[in-house]
This record gives sequence, structure tokens and C-alpha cells, in this order.
Amino acid sequence: MVLFYNDGVAAHRLSPSVSSAPIAGGYVGAVSGKRQICRIRPCSIIARHLNGVIPSAMSDQTQYQRAWQILNQDLRRLEQKQGDLSGALEALYRHQFASGFVCDDLSQVERYPVAHPADPDQAFVVQFNPRRAERFNGRGHSSPGPGQVAEHDGCFLCPGNIYWQQDGLQLGYDVELNGRDYIAWINPYPLAPVHSVIASREHLSQAWAVNGGGKMLCLADLIMDLVTLARRLPGYLTFYNGIDAGTSIPGHLHYHAFRRPARLARFPIERLTEGCGTAAELVTHGYPVHFAFWRGEKMDVESRASQWARTWIEKNDTRKMELTANIMAAADVETGEVRLYFVPRARSNTTGQSTTHKRLIGGLEMLGELVFSSSNDKRQLDAGQVDYFSLAQMLADVCPQRDDHPLIIPSPTR
Repeated sequence: MVLFYNDGVAAHRLSPSVSSAPIAGGYVGAVSGKRQICRIRPCSIIARHLNGVIPSAMSDQTQYQRAWQILNQDLRRLEQKQGDLSGALEALYRHQFASGFVCDDLSQVERYPVAHPADPDQAFVVQFNPRRAERFNGRGHSSPGPGQVAEHDGCFLCPGNIYWQQDGLQLGYDVELNGRDYIAWINPYPLAPVHSVIASREHLSQAWAVNGGGKMLCLADLIMDLVTLARRLPGYLTFYNGIDAGTSIPGHLHYHAFRRPARLARFPIERLTEGCGTAAELVTHGYPVHFAFWRGEKMDVESRASQWARTWIEKNDTRKMELTANIMAAADVETGEVRLYFVPRARSNTTGQSTTHKRLIGGLEMLGELVFSSSNDKRQLDAGQVDYFSLAQMLADVCPQRDDHPLIIPSPTR
């Protein structure tokens, strides 16, 4: 069975009939498959879109900063009214889709459940996403124009670069997590509805600090910020990809967040831990990778997971520079209970195609959804040539417990 995305924010964008949804400062409607802006008020940032035509860029940086300020004021009011961050991100997505910055509405995405032949309840999901492959080509300008400066080698997550890289088209939302400043950006090539990148405003490394010093956070702070983000986004999945563990921009600290797809109540790793009677566990059976799991109130999960992470680093002291991880977190919509999944990994020290492939496996794959994008992938999926065991092996290959020198993974305290 193949499931098509027809989910919420993106799905109604290309409806042949007129539809509208509120965005910050105005409404965006989809008419005959074309983006159209309905002007609501002169002071709106949407007012620059005249007669349904969206300009490719703002005229100068002053206008850009003004548009940023107005958008953020509108999104802040929306967040305060709703009480969490989800409404603001969804409004930001609608704004960025209407402006033309988002390159994919997910209409071509298909999802294939791939079950264990002896146990249908044990299954992975393959997401066929043909537009996702385009992300490797990048979006926007690779070098600054006259009078413009590339900060930190043109880092794609530094706000000073994003202005000239995207011709002023990309706008973000200022978010604070535990006293640290972040910006929420919409991913132009999303994996799921409202796929956002929450990047530090300061240019910090995606790696965590090991011996102190350097412009990076300690692992406990990374966990704290991710859990805080998840708690402010009930109904979303959030994750952190470490170095050589799925991150595509290792030089700049960022997290991912996306709204849970409507047709997917739980990801495979979540289903595995649903019946867990404890608040913390080290899972070493029933899943291709070993992982630590916690659930409970936000502060309790932060404390216990951070303590465990310190122990993990201490027990692997001779290899601490190799340590990396995928960390995934989600908060229950009704209870606010936080669930945190920590997949320990080791950085790769070799090269080659298999190693490159391993480096691309990140938090979404660890949740149990693997992304394919080539035409050959599509043929194999349609022919039923992708089976449960091949997907399990793809995940198992990145697990350090399969190496000759496995990492020491302590059991979390309960």
C-alpha cells in the first residue's frame, strides 16, 4: 500500500478551487494551482505582493529588516495567543510558501509501509521524496554580490548570509530556548509538513564541547534545548543530528522540527517503546540500533538524560572525540509528557560510498522512516523489491555496536 501526502498546510495550497488560510499579516489563497496573495492591510509585509505577483527579492536590506520585524511581531502575537510555538511555525511556513521560497509542497511524496514478513506490526516506512535530492544543489546564490560579505565561509544558516543568498526572500522567526537565541527557518526542501530548522543565531558548531573551550554547547545544553523545543511544539517531532550522523551543515548548530504526518500516529521507534512500563530504558533488542529512552515531565527528562550523557562520555573517555549521536524528542499533545530517544553513534574515520551513505542517515531514519529519492528507488519500491531486512540493515550498519570496538552504552537510571 502506498500513502500519498495530503496533509494540512501543504495539501490545500494547490487546490484547483479557491481556498485561504490565515498567515501573519494577511491571507494566502491557492487559485488554479497558482500562489496568490490577498492584501489585507497596508502595514502588512504581505502588502508588497501586489496583484497576486510575488517579487523575487526586496529592494534593500532596510526593507528586509522592516519585513522581519513586522512578521516577527505578528508571529509573536500568534504564539502568545495559542500558548505554544506550533501556530507561529505554521504561519511562517504559509508565508514562506506564498513567497516562493519553499520549493516543494510535498505533493509528490509517497510513503510505503514495509513490514516484517512474520510480524506485520513490526514495520518501517519508506518516504519516496523526489524533490529532496535537489537539496544537494542548494538554493540561492553561492557567493555574495558587490558590497556584500560572506560570513563564516558563506554558512547557509548565518542570518547575515541568508539575506544575500536568498535575495531577501527567506525570513525567519526569533526563538529563545533556555536563554539562548535561535532562529526558526523553513526548510525549502522539506521532509514532512512544516519542516523547520531551528538554528542558533550565533555561529556555533553542531558538535558538542568535549574539553571545554570553542564555540559550541555542551551535550547537556543540547539536550535541554531540544527537550524545551519539543515541549513548545506538542504534536511535532524534533531532532538533533550530530557530526557524521545526518547533519548537512556541521559548522552551525541547528535542530529540526516538523509536524507529525496526519496518517502516521506513531513512528516505528515510538511504537516499540509504547508498552514500556518504565520511565527510562536502554533498548538493545527489537530494533536495528541500540538507544536510550526516557519519558516524563520536561525537567525530569532533561535531568536524567543529561546525567546519562555525561556518564556515556566518561565511559568512552578514550574515544570521546569520536562520539556523536541522533537525539529525537516529542511531547504529547494532551498530557505534555516528553519522550526522548538517544542513539549513540561514532564518527566515521573512513571514506567511500558506504561511509557517505551512513553519514546521511539522521534522526528521521532513526525514528524508522527512511527517505529515498531516485527514479531507481521508485522502481524498486513499486516492484516490492525493498524489504524489511534491507532497511533494518541500513540502520544497523551505522550502529557502533556492530563495530570491532563497540561503544560503551550505560543503562539509564529509572
